[in-house]
Amino acid sequence: MNDPFRIYMKVKVKEGQLDNFLPRAVNVIEYLKKSAPEMLQFEVFANHETNEVVWLESFKQVSSYDLHLANFANPEMQDLTGKAMQLQESIESIYVMGEPSETAKAAFKQFGMDAKILSPWPGTIRLAESREEDNIQSLVTMQISDMAAYRKISEQVESAAETQSGVLFHRSYQMNDNEAVAFEEYSSSASLLEWMPVALENLGDFTSLVQGMTYEVFGTPSQACKTALDGWGAKYYKRHAGFVRFE
Repeated sequence: MNDPFRIYMKVKVKEGQLDNFLPRAVNVIEYLKKSAPEMLQFEVFANHETNEVVWLESFKQVSSYDLHLANFANPEMQDLTGKAMQLQESIESIYVMGEPSETAKAAFKQFGMDAKILSPWPGTIRLAESREEDNIQSLVTMQISDMAAYRKISEQVESAAETQSGVLFHRSYQMNDNEAVAFEEYSSSASLLEWMPVALENLGDFTSLVQGMTYEVFGTPSQACKTALDGWGAKYYKRHAGFVRFE
């Protein structure tokens, strides 16, 4: 499939309001499922311990996101998003995976969003393949001491990912001179467990290059998978609702 335009957004929900926020989020999802045909993914994940929600969005292409923005002029959409935003405390972070249009940049500014635009490196894209109920996605944010050295390691890892069954998406993005983001998706917990030793074989001096890292996992990993991820300091967000329609 073509390279999708992807967005990650994490929000902090007001204390004690997460259970009220999530049904409102579902209403927004149902509206966009019908009104944004070029939106390929819109999922919401929640961490009840930290009162945080992560939205994962994917679009056919950059222009599809511009079409999506037109929905915000609709009174029904304004009402739905307004009710959800009433329960938001803050937007913690937004990552835009690819170069947005000037229209999108203006919208981010209008909505007061400090969106970080990430430059994509070559990666594995097999999003049209099937997913199981324990499908796993993850986002890793890293502080890197030597970006050129990290990119060489990334290229080696991506070469291995291209031939690994169950790896649906695997890609690194550069945020700035010393920060990078890796976004990954696996068809199941078992697929991720099968990939881990392969990845480790190709990581080389990765740990010596990373000065700090956050590892966020989206989905419901198996206990065996969670045990392996705990070793990397993973933080978990359980899927609450959404749709995926990659083709």
